[in-house]
Amino acid sequence: MESPPVDPSQNPDQALAFFTAKFEQLRAAHAEEADRLYTPRGALRDRGALQRSLTLRNGALAEYGTQVLLPHTAALLAQARARLDELPTARHHAGLRLVLDDLDYAADQIQKLLSLPGNDESAEQRDRALWPYLETWGERSMLLRELIHHPAPQPFPQLPPEQEQQLTEWARGARMRGNLSPYMSWYDASGTQITLTYQEGTEYIPTCLALAGDIDGPDMRVIGAYGSDDQALAELPPPVSPGTLRRGRPEVVRSPAPPEAELRNLVRDVVNAQSSSELAEAIHIATARDPAPSAAAEFSTFLATCAEWAEALDTRAGSQAAGRLRLLTHQFSQVVRELNAVSEDLESTVSLLPPHRTPLPRHLPSPKPALSIRITDPPVAAPATVPAARRR
Repeated sequence: MESPPVDPSQNPDQALAFFTAKFEQLRAAHAEEADRLYTPRGALRDRGALQRSLTLRNGALAEYGTQVLLPHTAALLAQARARLDELPTARHHAGLRLVLDDLDYAADQIQKLLSLPGNDESAEQRDRALWPYLETWGERSMLLRELIHHPAPQPFPQLPPEQEQQLTEWARGARMRGNLSPYMSWYDASGTQITLTYQEGTEYIPTCLALAGDIDGPDMRVIGAYGSDDQALAELPPPVSPGTLRRGRPEVVRSPAPPEAELRNLVRDVVNAQSSSELAEAIHIATARDPAPSAAAEFSTFLATCAEWAEALDTRAGSQAAGRLRLLTHQFSQVVRELNAVSEDLESTVSLLPPHRTPLPRHLPSPKPALSIRITDPPVAAPATVPAARRR
């Protein structure tokens, strides 16, 4: 990775880009060093070397962040808030404002920590205290930049009511028959999901239809009909950043790891995924046999080998254990086949996590969910229980 320049930039957006590159570079370098210092089973080989790596990482980012980022934090937050005020009110805006408030608080804490007098020993402690606040800026930088540069609000195209109703009814029927092929999806600034679908061999239906809402929901409607996706993308509202799965946890960077950690990295990939295709890819990697055995394939081999070993005991107990293990091997194979089917279905949905799943603040208190109070009728006698229907 090319090292970003040290000289401070007078452009706030460029300064944020430089700081983000430096943050990613330092974090990746420390992650690589940490992987080298741990055994495949997670035992730390050299605690002192790990601490020295952390100290170097913290000090380098503190110095770079002070010179490059800090002079521009107020301007960056002002630009983001101004852009947010210009956008139509949407469900995800409250979460975005919390993110901006959290960044503002982090910048304020950085200023306070830098103003404290100290010697070399306290400088190391200060850099360690600065890291979480600088990390927040590094990990939220993409969301911040996308908000600052989001285009001006753009309304939905308007089809004649009769044409909209006709195309919507056709699209619902085609979806039920499996003849509607979505290939692109995003959320606009209002939080509405937009999906582009492709039709082949339909004489009276345009090649590209734009759908608003959940493609399988009752409120789905056609908002545009186009001859190509280029024309559709030029006329439809632009996308906003998709949401995150675990809103209260920091994003995790995938680092080099031994083969034993491949499944752990796949879990990280799923946590960081924002689209259904990314989730489908993780499932496919976990279950594939080629070009290299996956986690599921290795586990299936493990079960079969255990059954072989138990059978080789040539005892009644061994035969019983082998039978149970063969049954588990068969059941696990069925699970893998079902996972592959789910992966294919997910791949075809081209869905994204909704933007209202904004990251929760790192440093400020997270908002508490609103309490819902429901007035119910007076209790009545419980009906006699009926055995549950047997599932197929």
